[in-house]
This record gives sequence, C-alpha cells and structure tokens, in this order.
Amino acid sequence: PRHFFPPSSTPRWIHDAFISYKQADTRNFVSHLHNALERNKIRVFVDHSLERGLEIAPTINEAIEQSRSAIVVISQTFASSPWCLDELDKILECKEKKGQLVFLIFMDVDPKEMREQSGPFKRIGQNEKGIAQENADKVQRWRKALRKAGNLTGWSLEN
Repeated sequence: PRHFFPPSSTPRWIHDAFISYKQADTRNFVSHLHNALERNKIRVFVDHSLERGLEIAPTINEAIEQSRSAIVVISQTFASSPWCLDELDKILECKEKKGQLVFLIFMDVDPKEMREQSGPFKRIGQNEKGIAQENADKVQRWRKALRKAGNLTGWSLEN
C-alpha cells in the first residue's frame, strides 16, 4: 500500500523503493512484488533495470542512496553473495544516516540465525581455507550488518 512509502519532502528521493535480493531463489517472488508495487504507482529500482554500459557497484550504491526505502528479501543463499551483503551494508548505512525505511522479508530464514551467525549465515566470507585476510574487514562489516538486520522486524515467508 502507498502509506508504507510516504511522499518525500525533498527531491533527493528518485525511487520510492530499492529491492535487494538473491536472484537464484527469489526471482519469481521479487518479480510479483515489483509488479504489485508498480501497479500501485510506487517507483521501484530493481537491479534488472540497470542501463547497459554502466559500472554496476557505483550505480547500485547511488540507487540505494536515492531510494526512500529499501525492501530486502533475505533467503537461504542471500549471505553467499558478496553483492547482496554489500547492498545490505549500504542500506543499513542509509537507514542510519538518511532515515531510509527498511522492510525485511525473511524467506525460509529465521532472523535468529542472522543474529547468531548460524545456519546459512555461519560461513560468511569463508572458503575452504577460512577467511581471506584481505577480506577480513569487509567480512566483519557484513557480519555486523546481518546482526543488525536480524534485530529488525520484518515479514517471514515459508515455502
């Protein structure tokens, strides 16, 4: 509904919502969500709307910053994607600094696992040799972002 996305009082918001998700296991849900939001005149940025030829990371970060709210669809494989974890970190930064609204949808995920770094959130940033030293700071940011997100209220969906 429109009341979740109040009109912005300043022109800095280009999008009403930014949708963050792991494509492989949430594509159909996100497609239906995106269509429903747009039918209700909610301006949505989703990564498949990127213009060709643009550099991805800066464009995504800019879209997050220019969005009044973010919808984060967290699935079992969300934490296996450095892109998703970077987006979550940026979204939570914008929540703190700009007052961005954050809506979480937990798909077959228990937020407690995010807080405790268990289940699918246990091996973040690890490979068969452990955590790569050059990524240790980034992994700590990701873990902190997951804990923060796990403490936010959201909607739980199963199956």
